Amino acid sequence: MEPYEKDYCGEICSFLEAEVRRLREESAALKREMREAGKRMAEEDPYAGLYQNIDSEVSGMGRHIMEMERRVERAGKNDLEAGFLEKLRLSPYFGRVDFSGEDAGEDAEAERYYIGLRTLMRHEDARILTYDWRAPVSALFYTGEVGKASYQAPGGVVSGEISRIRQYRFQNGDLTACWDADLRIDDDVLRDVLSGAASERMKIIVSTIQRDQNRAIRADAKKSLAVFGPAGCGKTSVGMHRLAWLLYEARAAQVKPDILMFTGNEAFRAYVSGVLPELGEEEIRASAYADLFRKHLKGFSVEPALLQTEALLEGDRDREQYVRAVYDAGFAAYVDDTLASLPARFCTLSLFGEPVIAAQTLKEKYAGLTAPTVGDRLSVLKRWAREEIRAYFRRRKKALYTAVFRGTGTDTPTDAAYAQFREKFIRNAEAAIDAAVQTDAPTLFRRCFASYYGENEALDALKKRLERKKLRFEDAVALLYINAALGLCREAAPSHILLDEAQDYAPLQHKTLRLLYPKTVFTVLADVNQAVAPAADSLNAREIAETYGAAPFLIAKSYRNTKPIGEFAKRYLPGADYELFDRDGPAPFFYDAEDAVDAAAEIVGRLPEKFRSVCVILRTVKETKRFYSELKRLVPGCAAVTDADTACSARVLCMPVALTKGLEFDAVIVPEFDEAEKDSRVAYMMTTRALHELHLIR
Repeated sequence: MEPYEKDYCGEICSFLEAEVRRLREESAALKREMREAGKRMAEEDPYAGLYQNIDSEVSGMGRHIMEMERRVERAGKNDLEAGFLEKLRLSPYFGRVDFSGEDAGEDAEAERYYIGLRTLMRHEDARILTYDWRAPVSALFYTGEVGKASYQAPGGVVSGEISRIRQYRFQNGDLTACWDADLRIDDDVLRDVLSGAASERMKIIVSTIQRDQNRAIRADAKKSLAVFGPAGCGKTSVGMHRLAWLLYEARAAQVKPDILMFTGNEAFRAYVSGVLPELGEEEIRASAYADLFRKHLKGFSVEPALLQTEALLEGDRDREQYVRAVYDAGFAAYVDDTLASLPARFCTLSLFGEPVIAAQTLKEKYAGLTAPTVGDRLSVLKRWAREEIRAYFRRRKKALYTAVFRGTGTDTPTDAAYAQFREKFIRNAEAAIDAAVQTDAPTLFRRCFASYYGENEALDALKKRLERKKLRFEDAVALLYINAALGLCREAAPSHILLDEAQDYAPLQHKTLRLLYPKTVFTVLADVNQAVAPAADSLNAREIAETYGAAPFLIAKSYRNTKPIGEFAKRYLPGADYELFDRDGPAPFFYDAEDAVDAAAEIVGRLPEKFRSVCVILRTVKETKRFYSELKRLVPGCAAVTDADTACSARVLCMPVALTKGLEFDAVIVPEFDEAEKDSRVAYMMTTRALHELHLIR
């Protein structure tokens, strides 16, 4: 290692130490000022002179309180920043690119760009010490090889030549190694990272982002993107790092983005929760599809999506038939046609026996509107009617004035009372316009189902659930879609939505999201081979991408499993065309056991201590609860996750396969495993959760 590398590392570490010290001192000073200000307020009478100058006294106190709040906020931000920089001190950068622009002279030395989690700039001379991994020039580290290269800068494309790509390894803040690579990421580095123990939270991958992952992360921020790939290809990591990149880009453009993430369950949400803070960004809003039910289907209770999946995995034929019926593309098209041709039965809006707006006028006006949904058309019509009524009241004020007050029994007519009467008439008129078109989603759902499928037991059961307001998950999906298609759901439009595990959403759910967020840019992550409930899930990648108008992007290499585990899992996807990262490890272990619980407990006891996460994966919640009730006696401290609202950090977990989506574990144990598993997707899901060891009990 060249001496200047150690010197440069020392320079950056000294800079970080000074910055942390400055932030801590500033924060301490702010807190001291706040304590002193609070003490002064307690000692002084805040109401002194109140009667002489109440307005100035109160406004002065308000300004004082606001200033204290600003100091609290500043101190808090300083503490967070200092904590981040202290952690950054342990590994201040991970890469370097030496690059010469085309406009540099022949004898000019290539500029060295050190790359880390954050741009570090020395303020006294405006010298940049390290560049944020998201900075335009940093793309050279991920996409460029030694030789001719270019990157997209804010002012346009910068072309030139890369003369060196270097990587670094730190241990507790000490630079221990550096080496040059012809390609920007050495497989040995990635192999070393992947060989480590699993974490309770997703690891950031900035130092090992692969070329195809980098292209997805930095794809056009203004266009929707659909990322597809096998289990372990890094889709979720790509999605989270893309959000970090979007936040960086927005900050550079001085825009405050509104980003929303849809997640499937609490265990997964907890797993990804640390990614953005570790990258120096604030957490973003996270939501679940069920939150839309709570907001737009008020008064209805809806079963969790997991119960639908459970019924399908357990082989409930009646439930499967009903799910397929509700999600059927032909039925959805029939619903669309029905909603598009809903009859409008307007009545004449009259006042004291005189027509204000004739029914025929309302009908013709409504028919001529081009708004996309019934709700939108009714909203436009109500706005028009409101102005017509107000104009009518202005024109007829003299004639109406006496009649209005005779009808209301008001003794002293006033303009205010007259306006109040007018606004009440407008409200009644708007209610009459709303009632002219059938927009009751439960009624429309029931009628459409009856018309399309005829009278049957499923329809009778649906009617009862609607009456009791206790819905199956697929009922709620259909009701929400009808409300959205009618234009009756109002959602704030985030600038960007990350939708993970998109294969777990029925096509009707995808259509609903597009209706609710028509102007939002989406990043959609999916692996259709992990759709374990085909009757309810999306199995066509092309259709998913087309629904969102997204450019499809394929990551065709899996990095999670050792090669022997990956090859074993791959056999359950005949014709699967993806590569496996070459990481060595033991082949899956097989056990023939009469008692699967005893066998699982014995396996747990033999696993090395370095394995910090072990998961026993069962097919269903019912099987998980049964197995856990026996295993906990033999494995103290183990825990079970059996619903979408639970996250648990125990070393040994029992989980149903549907809740392990997106998660990974050092070792996986599958009891009662059938090598000839007829449901290949379930077997693929179970086996691809294992990072290092896979134990199969037959």
